Amino acid sequence: MIKRAGIFSSAVFALTLVFIFFAKDNIVAQVPPTSQPLVQANDVVYLGIIKIPSGQGLGIGPNGLGVEGNKLYYGCYGGSQPAGVAVLTLPANIGGTATLDTPCANLPNLNQVHKGGTYTDIVPGGILPYGGRVIVTGWTYYDGSGGQVKSHWVGNNTTSINGPYTMEVSDVGMFSEGALTWYRETMVAGYMGLIP
Repeated sequence: MIKRAGIFSSAVFALTLVFIFFAKDNIVAQVPPTSQPLVQANDVVYLGIIKIPSGQGLGIGPNGLGVEGNKLYYGCYGGSQPAGVAVLTLPANIGGTATLDTPCANLPNLNQVHKGGTYTDIVPGGILPYGGRVIVTGWTYYDGSGGQVKSHWVGNNTTSINGPYTMEVSDVGMFSEGALTWYRETMVAGYMGLIP
């Protein structure tokens, strides 16, 4: 039985493909995550791709992905699409096309991410559905000045996301006071996953 999945995506013109990799069954057991072995290159098997529907207001390609069961949390961005998150249902078969469940919901208060409140070119980074909440990170595109001051949004679903919050304040409910303050000014948000 397949227990772990890894995905990454590639946007090619108007078609977005999501590549799916699975860890081989022999490395996954029904034990606590802290006692499971690390995944090695030989443990990963390429299974194929799934297609993302075009023309659904999803932007030019995903800039953050999160998976929960058969749901794909998809970071929207590009063109006239401001940063946001959509939810799709993964197809039953590899090679199929995902279906859009929840259209792209824009991340609120993009003008608060950068010093001065004028920079709104924010890209979704990581998306983590966890504990009945959705946590989203974002980063400022072309932030040569190091002016980004906030990076996280959180909500019960994609249409109730609040933020942005700073990593040095525990507004998100996961970060302790003063966490990563040395890194705060030029953040790059990436894939998020649970740490065993």
